[in-house]
Amino acid sequence: MRILTLDLEGFGPFRDRQVLRFDRAAAGGILLIAGRTGAGKSSLLDAVSFALYGAVPRYDGQPGRVRSDHSEPTRPTRVTLDFEMGGARYRVERRPEWQRPKQRGTGTTLQKQEARLWRWDEAASDWEGIASRPVDVAPELQEILGLSHAQFLQVVLLAQGGFQRFLHAQDQERQATLRTLFRTQRFAEVERLLAERRRELDETVGRAEARISGLLEQAEAAIAEAPDPASETAGSGQTADSIDARRGAVAAAVAALGSESDGLRRRAAETARAAGAADERARLSRTLAAAQRRLSEARERERSLAEGEAAVERDRAILAGADRAAPVELASTRLNRLSQQQEEIMHGLRAAREHLIEAAERAGESQRVAALVERPLAHGEYAERGQDAEIAVAAEGLEPAVLQPWRDEVAASLAALDEARDREADLASLEAEAERLRGLLSERREAGAALRNRAEVLPGLRDEARTSVERLARLAAPLDELRRTLERAERTAEAALRAGELTTALATARRLSSERAEDAADAAARVRDLLARRLEGMAGELAEGLRAGEPCPVCGAVEHPEPADRDDPVSSEQIERAERGAAVANTGLDDARASERQLETDLAEARAQAEGRAPVEAERALAEARSAVSAAAEAERELAERRRRLAELETELESTAERERGLSETVLAAEHELTIVERDRAAVAERLRAMRGAFETLAERRQAELLLRNALDETLRRGAELTAARAEYDTTWEECREATARAGFESFAAAIAASMPEEARSELRRRIEEHEAERQQIAGVLADPELQGLPADPVPLDRHEAELTAAQGAAREAERAAVTAEDRVRERRGQLERLDVAVAEAAAGMEALRRLRRLSDTVQGKEPNTRRMRLEAFVLAARLEAIVDAANRRLRTMVGGRYTLQHDDGLRSRGRQSGLGLRVLDEYTGRARSTDSLSGGETFLASLALALGLADVVTAESGGIALDTLFIDEGFGSLDPDALDQAMATLDTLREGGRTVALISHVTEMKERIPAQLEVIVDHRGISSLRGDGVQEPDEAQEPDDVREPGGLRETTVREWETR
Repeated sequence: MRILTLDLEGFGPFRDRQVLRFDRAAAGGILLIAGRTGAGKSSLLDAVSFALYGAVPRYDGQPGRVRSDHSEPTRPTRVTLDFEMGGARYRVERRPEWQRPKQRGTGTTLQKQEARLWRWDEAASDWEGIASRPVDVAPELQEILGLSHAQFLQVVLLAQGGFQRFLHAQDQERQATLRTLFRTQRFAEVERLLAERRRELDETVGRAEARISGLLEQAEAAIAEAPDPASETAGSGQTADSIDARRGAVAAAVAALGSESDGLRRRAAETARAAGAADERARLSRTLAAAQRRLSEARERERSLAEGEAAVERDRAILAGADRAAPVELASTRLNRLSQQQEEIMHGLRAAREHLIEAAERAGESQRVAALVERPLAHGEYAERGQDAEIAVAAEGLEPAVLQPWRDEVAASLAALDEARDREADLASLEAEAERLRGLLSERREAGAALRNRAEVLPGLRDEARTSVERLARLAAPLDELRRTLERAERTAEAALRAGELTTALATARRLSSERAEDAADAAARVRDLLARRLEGMAGELAEGLRAGEPCPVCGAVEHPEPADRDDPVSSEQIERAERGAAVANTGLDDARASERQLETDLAEARAQAEGRAPVEAERALAEARSAVSAAAEAERELAERRRRLAELETELESTAERERGLSETVLAAEHELTIVERDRAAVAERLRAMRGAFETLAERRQAELLLRNALDETLRRGAELTAARAEYDTTWEECREATARAGFESFAAAIAASMPEEARSELRRRIEEHEAERQQIAGVLADPELQGLPADPVPLDRHEAELTAAQGAAREAERAAVTAEDRVRERRGQLERLDVAVAEAAAGMEALRRLRRLSDTVQGKEPNTRRMRLEAFVLAARLEAIVDAANRRLRTMVGGRYTLQHDDGLRSRGRQSGLGLRVLDEYTGRARSTDSLSGGETFLASLALALGLADVVTAESGGIALDTLFIDEGFGSLDPDALDQAMATLDTLREGGRTVALISHVTEMKERIPAQLEVIVDHRGISSLRGDGVQEPDEAQEPDDVREPGGLRETTVREWETR
């Protein structure tokens, strides 16, 4: 993981936007973040933590407390962080909740927290949105980073107060951190799977044992209920409780049941043979009785057919006549259909004639209407006279020679009307153009009057504008000098205000220095007192170590008659704690005195800049300067507007006369054009009146002519249809007469009388054919050889059927008994087989369960695991050993070989998990001790070495998380000069691996050693800002362009989001 850019605003002491490029600021690999105490150095690390996790450790995880108290009520707090992870680049932005002013009314309302996450799309060269809500951003970041907030604070961001957390952590807490860093959850999953498999196998073996018991009980109960004496004897003698004995009793009973089943099967075979013989006798009787019945039935049907022979002969004669008349009947049907068709056509012709009369009257054809009305059309008259259709139509005045010329005249009239309709559109256009020209004349005449009025007032407006420009020019002339005076007044007022604030701060700093001096003196006295008491009790301390027969370390004697007593003992640990307390007090005193000296310097500088003025006097002068500048600036802005207005008036005065002359010319042209348009409109209107004739409009006349043309077309079509129908009718009548002659009938009426419908002829033919088929069938039955020579007396069929029923009943009973016995034997044998399979499976399961229990207990740190280490802890112990080795390579250099870290895999008390402990090996004494025994400086160096070793191992692991950025907040002040040299040399080696280490400290020696520095500056108002190589001005910092977001995320920009 590598931090690239931090962009924050309204966060902690940083009111204004600050942009820090870590890749530029820490180009050498190590970056020192320096600044006065309380300037906001640690707030930068808080911003990194807040951007990634939405929480800040020193504020107890409350993100709302990070908002700057200096921020304006309407401006939000924002932190944006760019970082790389796994070869991909990400950007996260968060905003905590805050109280903002209501948009309507007074008071404030709660603005909820916001968060967004992007990923850089190389192909599109743009930011692609991943999530836009805090609830979605958190899991996405957890998946990307792979570290919880607590783990991040242990291995990446080492904040104040939590630097040594990984060094002093318990085994389980250390395991949780290492598990995430090295992704060893799969080993915990193996433990869980083994335990789950063990529970499943336990249940399987239990079920197998229960199944064996159930199978034995079922088999014994079935044998005890057996109806035969042999089974009862086999089961009654078994009293043993063992499975083998009980199984033997069941096997003996099953064998006895098998013998009984074999006897029943033999008896069933005998009864089946007897039933077969009875069935054969009954079958022969049934065959003879059926033959006797067939012979009797055939003779009865033969007598019945002889009685109906005369009726069948009559049906044959009728069918022959109907078949000869069939062609005549078909032609008659066609003749009737054509007659009906002529009637329908005549009806349509009468209707067409009526429509023609109506259309002619509407179109004004009065003479032709009179001719049609005088000669009505009557189909019945010409039909009785025998005239054909064409002569009839001509007699009625509807012949095509009369109607077709009329129809052509109407078509020509319609064409002329269509052309006249186009002229109507021209008339409407001419009227609209005339109306437009009249409106244009009116507008231009009004515009000419307005121009003349404007020309009269323009000279006066121009003179007023010139006077105003001269006055404003005099007022704006001294603006530059007044602005310089305002800048001097602002600097003086700011310095006077800062001097007052620094005076108060200096008094507070002096009180703090006095209190810190008293604390340092008390701590030094405490150390001296403990040292004196330790020296006084040294004889007693030596006496406690004396052993009988061993030499005294002072005098060498092996006898110790009067060892000294030890009253009020003082341990070395007490002295070390007192010395650490004294060192802390001295450090606090140095910081307080440095702050006091800085405030004195700042106060002198502020008083010099204030020029000896009091704050009230300086503020009054500042207000006067601001008022003068405001008045001159307002005059300058108004001057430009007045000059522009003067130029406009002069231009307008010059163009007014020219515009007036142009308008006069356009009025004359419009009047001439209007005269021409009105003349054309009158000519078109006259031509259209002639075309309308007696009709109100051209559309009415055209509609009448159109209806007349359609009526003529319909009448012509109907006349043609009637002529064709009459010709077809005459042809069909000739066909009817020819068919009658060919059929041999005397007349058409005789042929129609002999005809029959096809259904009736089919029914007669079917009855005749059925009669003949039945006669032939009876003859065949009577000639059947099987019916020849049959006995006259009936066979005894009932007696043979009764004997068959009795024999079959006996066979079924014997078969049922045999099958029941065989089923019982198969069931008992199946129970015995299932019992044997269950016993074999249970034996295999017990052996597998024994092996699995041992394996599961071992990986869970239970017996026989003597080290009490779980499988995952065992794997992580190897990683911890590598971490300790990597840490010791740096720690030996930093402490000069004084002590090293050790991996402690010893057993813990009260059954606690072991395997991931740490302890300190003192190289001087050769003894190991707890990490809690280290002093403040030693704890810092050990924690630093451990953090660097952890980063080395995690980065080297193929499945681990690459930690390319490390933050260290304070701690260097607890080191002496030599230890600081060693620590800085160790940190300097990190640049070779490409890492970036950001250090926060106010130690002077570090400022001299580290060239890449970021300074946090705080002004007199408490507002902080950044200064250094990696700091960008806000207008230089890049904002995300339009982002492409998936799902429900709409396209937006960060700037639009801020505005919203």
